[in-house]
Amino acid sequence: VGKTKCLTELVSSLIFQHPFMGNPEWMPSPEKHKFILWWTDQPGVNSAQYLKARGLMDAGGRLHPQIVRLYTSEDNLCWDDEGMDELIEITSKHPGAILVSDSFYANVRPVHGSDQEPESGGALIDIQTYCADKTQAHICAFHSPQNTDKLGMEAIRGHGSAKGVPSAGMSLHFIEKKDPRTGRWLPDKEAPYRRLVIEGRMPYQDLLVGFEGAAGTWNVIGKFEQSMAELQTTEGRAETISALTD
Repeated sequence: VGKTKCLTELVSSLIFQHPFMGNPEWMPSPEKHKFILWWTDQPGVNSAQYLKARGLMDAGGRLHPQIVRLYTSEDNLCWDDEGMDELIEITSKHPGAILVSDSFYANVRPVHGSDQEPESGGALIDIQTYCADKTQAHICAFHSPQNTDKLGMEAIRGHGSAKGVPSAGMSLHFIEKKDPRTGRWLPDKEAPYRRLVIEGRMPYQDLLVGFEGAAGTWNVIGKFEQSMAELQTTEGRAETISALTD
């Protein structure tokens, strides 16, 4: 949930040099980064909306000069021979750029039929091996498994080898709410909050983040369990006051 908008936040942070997700502990490296946005899971109209909201594309559709290329679903590219030829060409023109792929599923499905096939993990290994020499970094978005209890690296959907390739993982999750009619816990898709779990080659963190959908902005609120308890206490007080007042 929120994969492309999270990637947009990351690109914005690195280009405009503001703390990632508003967290002062997450300051971007100060180089003048360049980006290749391989966003083949998204129609161009969606990508443009996200980028314009963060000042990464102007009203006329021109990309920020540090974004050297934007690919969308209309380009009909994936990690097949044609896609690899395009990837080799664009990275050769812009060595040291950061490749941002959205998503793993969109890039392996046309070739292997599913991200559950063993060959899909091999495709990711091939891409990562190539990117290690040609790009500054490769940031890839994954879909999640049906089991929503999976967090961090375990939340990467795909063949078992896929989650062994990234050096670190960030997983985003809906906050859940109890259905008053059935008593079941369901994703609260209207809540302006997400759970963010980070693990891998960086310190493990389990955080509550705020999300402003229209603006595409994020902010770290604090540790997940503590912040949720404080949030529920505050909301409970607000409901009580509302019930007592006219």
